[in-house]
Amino acid sequence: MKKLVAFRVSLLSLLLVGTQLFPACQKEEESFGIGTIIIEEKALTIEPEETVQLHVRVFRSGSTAAETYDTAANPYGLSWRSSSPKIATVDAQGRVTGHAAGTATIFCESAGDGVSAAAGVTVRRQIDASLAESLSEPLSDALVYSQSVYLERNSVMQCFDVESDGTLWYMQLGGNDPELIYVLRGAPNQSPKDFMTLRWFGHGTNFAVEEDGADRYIWVGSNGNKLSDGSYSQSNTVSRVKYEAGKRVDLSSGETFFIKNKWNVHPAIDMDNDVLCITASTTGVRDFYFYRLSEAMATPLSSVTLRKQTYGGEETDAPQKSETRTIEAHDLTSVTPIGSFTTSVPGTGNLSQYDFQGFDVQDGLLYFFEGEAVNNQPKSIAFVTVLDMTGTIVVPRTRIQAIEDEAALVAAGICGSDAKGYMEAEGIKMKHGNLYLGFASHGPGAKRWANVFRY
Repeated sequence: MKKLVAFRVSLLSLLLVGTQLFPACQKEEESFGIGTIIIEEKALTIEPEETVQLHVRVFRSGSTAAETYDTAANPYGLSWRSSSPKIATVDAQGRVTGHAAGTATIFCESAGDGVSAAAGVTVRRQIDASLAESLSEPLSDALVYSQSVYLERNSVMQCFDVESDGTLWYMQLGGNDPELIYVLRGAPNQSPKDFMTLRWFGHGTNFAVEEDGADRYIWVGSNGNKLSDGSYSQSNTVSRVKYEAGKRVDLSSGETFFIKNKWNVHPAIDMDNDVLCITASTTGVRDFYFYRLSEAMATPLSSVTLRKQTYGGEETDAPQKSETRTIEAHDLTSVTPIGSFTTSVPGTGNLSQYDFQGFDVQDGLLYFFEGEAVNNQPKSIAFVTVLDMTGTIVVPRTRIQAIEDEAALVAAGICGSDAKGYMEAEGIKMKHGNLYLGFASHGPGAKRWANVFRY
């Protein structure tokens, strides 16, 4: 790649006459002050080794007119820095170069005036061209990572996560107890070691496990709403709940995060790159917001008012009620996202044509999962699409072939012989260099199984 080289020429002869010929101009420059700096590119996505020029506008102190700033000449000595030089660097003229997958914040500062501006840059992960090919392989070529029986209460697996040591976490609906969500952990191909119960949180479509020393925290939608059929959905908030085996918590717990006028919210986190992503679905669209995780956590608690919600009535200790609740939460409405996009339903390339089945975020990329089981389709069907933080498709929507061969699923013991190849897509994770896909199946013996394939 060609390197960009900047040349600076000093016209020394001008120094001999500058103070005599241009005293007024000199006085004006000395009195010049920068009141505000604006970087036009608020959120930027680039490839490793790609270099992109940032553009700046400045406001003089007391002026409401913006001026385009000459970053090459840099007449007022603005300085640039990167929060993560290993991810991306920036030179003295505001040119950003990507180095490794991840996210960084680029700052432009005027030290003398005490003003600055910031822009988020994402260096997206280089996707191996073979990923789409792997997803298109038949079951015999896919790696079956887990096949676990879990709590048998007519329950349904919703999503999963994978720890760095291989421990598997599952989230499942309560089945006969629709107000409950179970969070379970254990080893692959074994019954769960322990579990925690969440009541009235919502549907549990997506969750993430945060590893913090010996502690674990569950990120999940919370403050759900009871629907006419008794099920729960439309989570108002996202909560970070400390995992405590055997404990039950109601509505929300721990630290709670709120985005005004958004509901059906679900989280994903990328701890390595300090990113929190929240999706929200409203009529006809799905939004994705990417935040600096540390910034979201540092947002002070404030009183926020939720949409009217109904909950309770399933157990004698809690009669049903409908109310508009005010709670203490981190209000993300005041935080500037480092990236965002909205897609219609269905969206570009038929994104969201089928049921939304989870998402994950890693190294500046979002992994989107959708699908429906055989009861709703002639055969079970699922798709993966990979997008960047602007919504640009990086890996086209790819159909998962491993779940479409009924005979192979039965032979592998994943589906019962009378299940017609029932495989419902349930969760996606990009962890530890591997892509994991979750599927709920009707296994042998009429049991519900949680299956995780590793690619």
